[in-house]
Amino acid sequence: MKKVLFLAALLPLALNAQMICRPAQGEIPSDAQLYQLPQTVLHLEIEVVHIAETPGEYARYSEKYLGISQVIAEEKEWNELSCVKLSTRVRPDDSRRFYLQAQGEMPSVVTNADGILCGLGNANASGREAQAVRTGAQASRPGTRAASKGAGPVGRGAASGQRETFHKEGSLPHSSAEALYTQEMHLANASTRVAELAAKQIFTLRETRLALLQGELETFPQDGESLKLFLKELDKTERAYTELFTGHRDVRRETVCLDLVPSAENGEQVAFRFSSVKGVLDADDLSGSPVYLTIETADDGLSQLPDSTTRLVQHGKKVQEVKEAVEPSVCYYLPRRSSVCLSFDDRSLFEADMVLAQCGKLRYLYDKGQAFQAAFDPQTGALLRLEWVGSEDENPHK
Repeated sequence: MKKVLFLAALLPLALNAQMICRPAQGEIPSDAQLYQLPQTVLHLEIEVVHIAETPGEYARYSEKYLGISQVIAEEKEWNELSCVKLSTRVRPDDSRRFYLQAQGEMPSVVTNADGILCGLGNANASGREAQAVRTGAQASRPGTRAASKGAGPVGRGAASGQRETFHKEGSLPHSSAEALYTQEMHLANASTRVAELAAKQIFTLRETRLALLQGELETFPQDGESLKLFLKELDKTERAYTELFTGHRDVRRETVCLDLVPSAENGEQVAFRFSSVKGVLDADDLSGSPVYLTIETADDGLSQLPDSTTRLVQHGKKVQEVKEAVEPSVCYYLPRRSSVCLSFDDRSLFEADMVLAQCGKLRYLYDKGQAFQAAFDPQTGALLRLEWVGSEDENPHK
């Protein structure tokens, strides 16, 4: 009974319903079924470190009163490119848009919400089948940074994507010099006298910390948490006074999110540009140095069904070569392994092997009027499963 029901589900693909596939250009027949192949988008999370240095008000007295010679001498700002995290997402490829027509009843065409082909004739890809193709090429190399998820507007190397700024580890917020002055410092007439009083404050704070740690204070914090807070406040105040001499260094970390579509051709392209003054820039902004995206795609396709470029015939005969006059029934991708590398100033930012859908070879299925079911991976466009409808002796794989 189950076998009867299974065969009944395949009836939409009648043996005489030969199907053809053509590029969706110009006028499209009203009875046609549209689908698109996938396109891989690279999502970059670029971490930029912004550093600003401000000289101390009493820098010229630092060696005299504190014995410190290494101080910030002038005010300056710059950016550093810290790291890049890369992940992928998929969108429909407008340049790989096709329509299907059948001589007779059209078989069911399964697409996802974006119109990317998933299956024909009630067949659909299982998660395990799809994952087998993708993991076969996504072997990261040693030192590759972990990819993280994200999304943003798509551009071709333009830094117009989402931009978010957040602070990580860095120097404490800079306190104004006026907030640190004691009454005696306010009344001092000469800057050298103010510097001397500020240095005394630093040594007093250090002595207080030492006495606290040695338990020599008359009033001691009641518990461990209070002790931590007291020591933290001492450190903060001492740092603020010390920066009156050594200067202040502010460090901020900014994450710039950028989406770009890699070319299907092997070679090098500018992903974005980077400037120590302006940070992340568009690929066509020549005021920054280029960050290169290099794609190297292997000639051999990944393992899948061996029927892509040849015409399948019935009754177990040998596979025959397709003639150019014969129109294909379905167009799909034979996925290939691509080496993806991001580099800046001869420094590698990211390296990994992965499947980029648009780098796959365009392949075709020819049904010759024989009913079949096929399942495709919407992430790579790969053919995952092919089932021919008919008796066992008509199946060319038998």
